[in-house]
Amino acid sequence: MKFFCEYCGNRIDAEKDAKCPNCGASYKKNQSFIKLEAEKKQQMQTNQENAQKIFNHVFGVFKISRIMFLIPIVIFIIIIVTAIILTSNNKPSYDDKNDFGEIFEDITGEKEEQEIVVEGLDAFAETEDYKVKVTKYETEEDMFNRLDDDYEYVKFHLVVENLKDSRLTKEDVNCIVDGIAQTNYYSSGYSDLPMFINKGLTVKGTATFEVPKNANSYEIKYGDYVTIKISK
Repeated sequence: MKFFCEYCGNRIDAEKDAKCPNCGASYKKNQSFIKLEAEKKQQMQTNQENAQKIFNHVFGVFKISRIMFLIPIVIFIIIIVTAIILTSNNKPSYDDKNDFGEIFEDITGEKEEQEIVVEGLDAFAETEDYKVKVTKYETEEDMFNRLDDDYEYVKFHLVVENLKDSRLTKEDVNCIVDGIAQTNYYSSGYSDLPMFINKGLTVKGTATFEVPKNANSYEIKYGDYVTIKISK
């Protein structure tokens, strides 16, 4: 399972890292980790229930007199079921690009998410569930908060389109500069995208961050798999 550290924005591989390899923070309470862990357990439980149904069906349909004839079939089914269960426990990472990933999708019906990277303003990054882009960015002043001379507030304008046949939940928005996650600027309304986007709707919103003035480019991350690279 891979996700981003909620403290520094570094990408974490839960299969390899006991904590964030960049800042050393624990990720046990990270909402993305908890969500992925719950989904994994749910998938394992579903596969085990399906395996039990297959066994019950096989042994309930055929009579005892046919057992000797059916032994090779039963062995074959056991091998397939075992492969499904093992696949759910050792699911390929999102970076794996091999034939087994396609076999896994055919068996379980679960599609692997691939990281999507686009460059520039007004460039849509499209996933199966949504399209997102950054239309512009601008510096923002705050008379109540004073920043260090090397930093400034930058507001990014986003557009998100729901492609699902149901309601879409907003993803987290993060800004990365030179591999370092920047501070969210809550007092200006970070991020004012709605929490839910209904079927067929396109919404606009902003996300504001405290960023270095000498940054040459920004990486806006929407959720776990979309990165929009913007040059100043």
